[in-house]
Parts: sequence; structure tokens; C-alpha cells
Amino acid sequence: MPNNWSQLSRAWVKDFLPQPSAVSDESSSVIRQALQRTLPLLSEDPTSVPFVCRYRSDVINPLTTKQVHQLSDYIQKHDSLSSLRNKILEQLRKSDGDNSSTISRVETSVSKTELDDIYAPFKPPSKGSLEDRIQKEYPNLVSAVEELWANWGTSDVDSKLLKKLRPMDKAATLLANRIAADVDVMDALMDYCNRQCKVKIKQASNSGDKKKKTKNSKASSSSFETYHDYQNKVCLLRDHQVLAIRRGVDQKELRLSFDIEDCRADQIIRKAAFSNKQNHQLYREARKDAWTRLLRKRCTSRLWKEVSKRAEERSIHVFCDNLRKALLAPPATMTNQKAILSLDPGFQAGIKCAVLSNEGKVICLDTVKFMGRAKNRGKE
Repeated sequence: MPNNWSQLSRAWVKDFLPQPSAVSDESSSVIRQALQRTLPLLSEDPTSVPFVCRYRSDVINPLTTKQVHQLSDYIQKHDSLSSLRNKILEQLRKSDGDNSSTISRVETSVSKTELDDIYAPFKPPSKGSLEDRIQKEYPNLVSAVEELWANWGTSDVDSKLLKKLRPMDKAATLLANRIAADVDVMDALMDYCNRQCKVKIKQASNSGDKKKKTKNSKASSSSFETYHDYQNKVCLLRDHQVLAIRRGVDQKELRLSFDIEDCRADQIIRKAAFSNKQNHQLYREARKDAWTRLLRKRCTSRLWKEVSKRAEERSIHVFCDNLRKALLAPPATMTNQKAILSLDPGFQAGIKCAVLSNEGKVICLDTVKFMGRAKNRGKE
């Protein structure tokens, strides 16, 4: 973990604000300073959260215990990506141009997905891949496409460069790979997908096969009946809906698909990669190939993975809160001289029963078994 606490606190502060759009600059500054003070306490031993929350409240204030746990998770994620981060930083420092903003983004990132997107342009093509085969067959074409990609913002496609881009379909494939590896393009598409992408849920075709249906499969199919013909924006799905849809897909009871406007995606790619200036046929083919072959599946897979992960995390937090309330609930009041029967459920060991008097004294203890062999159940 680097000692640049100020840089990390500035980059992470937005994730610790309750409602970033409604928080003032002063409140944001207070949270950022608290993060900067807390980071050194957790950097050496991230498991020291209970100690820090109990005895260093003066340092972490106004951070809550939940936020300190979140900060500890960020530190562990940041440390786990150190090898990939160093590899990317080495490539960025070797490359030409001003990469200061990208370097700062790499140094503070806690997402492997984000780092993979930044590293994509520097990764060599996989052996036997489409790009690798084109490089072997047309070695000069690769350099021409690289020249085009490096200089597209300075001038239009001229006739000399177009002559080098032959065959045109292979050049479009290489250019599509460059578009798909561009971080700005991926960020713009993910932003659009998070706001506008829709899910379409249908009943899986094999779930209706009467010959293969069993009692369990019938019960499972009926439990997903709500989603047999369902569609909605991903951003409007509730956590329980996301988890239910994912269970249905895993059990092959539901079929999941995504609805994204191809024309709108093309406009986003054109604006992000070419600043809306270039509309040559080569660019149109490259944009279409990049979207249909690479970016569409990548965006939808990543979007659903992120939504599912958030739903899981929030469901765990809800379960923990409910369990905490149940365990910390006050004991039942004993009035009107009524006794209380307490049950501890169990299968093999049976159900432990205890009868308590109105004063809390144990009157009777017993075990009731409803499972197992008859001789083991006894008279119960």
C-alpha cells in the first residue's frame, strides 16, 4: 500500500458519501479528511477494524463502523491488484503522450475490471486469434492501422493512408479491436447501459417439456411464473428481482436477454472514439464490428455481473440487520402467570424443548424427534 493517502482519499471519497449529488463541498471535504486519517490505521493490518472503531473514534469521526469496514475492503482490493497495477504503470510510462490522468486512475483503482480495460491496448494478441492471424498475413496492415488510430484526431483520412489499408475488411477488424480496447469508449457505453439497458425475461423452452418434468421442476417453474414474460430497465430492478432472475437462469427455467439500441450504441462509440468527426466507410464498418463482435456481449455481461454483485451485498446487509434486531430484541414479558415454551429446531438431533415459568425458571426440558427410525423416536 503506497503512502499517498491524500490521493487515495480524493479518489475514494465519492463512494463514501450518502448521496453524492446532494452533499456539499464542505461535507465532502470532511469525509475526505476522515478517510485520509483512517487509511494509515488500517493499511498495516486491515483486520484491526474493531479496535479502530472502538478506541480511535476521535480519528475516524464522522465515519461509521460500516464505512470503516468498507474502507478496509478497499485497501485489501487495492493491495491484491498491485502486480497488475505495476505492469500497467510500466507500459503507460513507456508510451508517448500525457498519461497523467490515466496513471492517477490506475494508482487509485480497486477494480480489476477497470484495470483490465486500461491494459487492453497494451496486451499482445492471443496466439491463434483473429488479430494474430491478420498480423501474420498482412504485417504492414497492422502498422497502417496503428498510424490511423494514433492520428485520427489531427486530420481526415487521406488517400495515401487509405491505399495502405488493404484489404479493407481486415483493416476494419483491426480498427474494431482498437475501438473495443479504448477505455473512453467502454466507459461511455457502460454509462449508457446502466441508464437505458433493458432486460427481457422469457420462459426457457426446455422448461415446458412435459416428458422431462418432475415434481421438483414443476414447483420450480411455478415459482418463476412472474418472470415468464417480463421486461424492465436494469436500473429499475429491485435486489430480490435480480436474485430471483439469476436463480431462474441458473436452473434453466428462464432465458435472459438484453435490449440495447444498436443505433444509439453506434452514436456513443462514434462520439467517444472519433469525436463525431469521422464517418468514412471504414469507420462505420469498424464501429459496427466492434459493437456486434466484442462490445455488446462485454457490456451486458459486465452490467449483469455488477448488478448481481450489488444485489448480493445489499441482501447480506439486510439479513445482518434483521438478524441483529432479532437477537437484540428484549425478552418477552411474562404476565398473567403464563409459562413460555422455547424450541430449538433440529433434524437429526431432534427439537430441544424448554418450558419456562413466569419468573424465568426452567420447569421442564425435553427432546422431540420426528425424523429417523421409529425405535429412535421412542414415544415422542
